[in-house]
Amino acid sequence: TRTVRSAELMSLAQRYSIKVASLSDVCFAWAMEPLDRGRMLEAMSGAFAGPDVHIEIVETSLSAVPKGRLVFARTRLATPPADQRNPILWPGEVVYGDDQRYAIWARVKITAPCTKLMAVEQLKTAQPIRPGQVRTVSGTCFPSADNVAANAGTITGLVPLRAIAPGAEIRPEWVAVPNDISRGDSVEIEVFSGAAHLAFSGKAESSGRTGDLIAIRNLTSNRIFQARVSGKGKVVVQTD
Repeated sequence: TRTVRSAELMSLAQRYSIKVASLSDVCFAWAMEPLDRGRMLEAMSGAFAGPDVHIEIVETSLSAVPKGRLVFARTRLATPPADQRNPILWPGEVVYGDDQRYAIWARVKITAPCTKLMAVEQLKTAQPIRPGQVRTVSGTCFPSADNVAANAGTITGLVPLRAIAPGAEIRPEWVAVPNDISRGDSVEIEVFSGAAHLAFSGKAESSGRTGDLIAIRNLTSNRIFQARVSGKGKVVVQTD
């Protein structure tokens, strides 16, 4: 909303040699309207590629908004917790006029058909998951690349980062690729220095996967040094 006062109008009239007896204040206001949930759902649905996504709008901003195009960007929607009991906030905007933007928001619940991986028995931390310890079930979940085509085979061999109880869903962030070397493991060490090549054994003082730098203890000198993991139980040191 903008109000142009009479004094400003008189000044403009004089500048352009327009003769007027008197002028009143003039108010300009952009047309406003209540948020339409149907249009909001249409804009939100456009942010997802799948046709089976179900969106429930629980709450919205209440103020009137300018007439314009509603936009809800997928990137502004955070991934909810595993158990989406509470709606999540989705900030949006109305694009109007000369690319002007008016902030709006909604609290939503969003689900889509998916497959989930469930623990059949207790999964212990850092112990690789074996076939038969997990099963695939159908359900609904927040649409994400993490739950596309989930199957028990994709998780076999990974290690839980936390204990997972029987019957619990296995979230992608709860498992990881196992270390090639774990702290306390005996390792084979290769040292390269120009044309010289030395090989001996040592003990891992930290854990890591291929490509990681980890701490290694020389069993003869008791000295600790850094080496790069080159495979299962193997590290390499390049001095030049």
